[in-house]
Amino acid sequence: MDRELNGGTYYLFAKADGWDYLSESNENNNVTYKAITIRQPDLVISSITATSGTLGSNLNFSYSIKNQGSGTATNNYTSLYLSTDTTLDTNDTYLGYDDVISLSAGVSRTESTTVYLNTNLTAGTYYLFAKADG
Repeated sequence: MDRELNGGTYYLFAKADGWDYLSESNENNNVTYKAITIRQPDLVISSITATSGTLGSNLNFSYSIKNQGSGTATNNYTSLYLSTDTTLDTNDTYLGYDDVISLSAGVSRTESTTVYLNTNLTAGTYYLFAKADG
């Protein structure tokens, strides 16, 4: 059974003779448990530094990513988009992704990356979105 867990306290149980195959003198002492804490990452993008670009060339920029959660975020990707408005939705142009290496709880990092601005875009003003764990 695979299911995603939220962070918090859980109880890990162990049961001897888990399928009750054995006839035992005391069937009531087969279970024990231990409280465990599940930690969870929470990635946020706090800023993007970009100015302007030219169609048919690369746009170089940087952004800050932070793990504000209680657990380590394993290697992941930040998805990058261009939008004509301030809402990220299915009408926006996907530009690619940036590899982000593991981030411990509470750690911030500035990432630098490059995306290609395809010539099929229309010149104009766009909003650059960076989506953590995209």
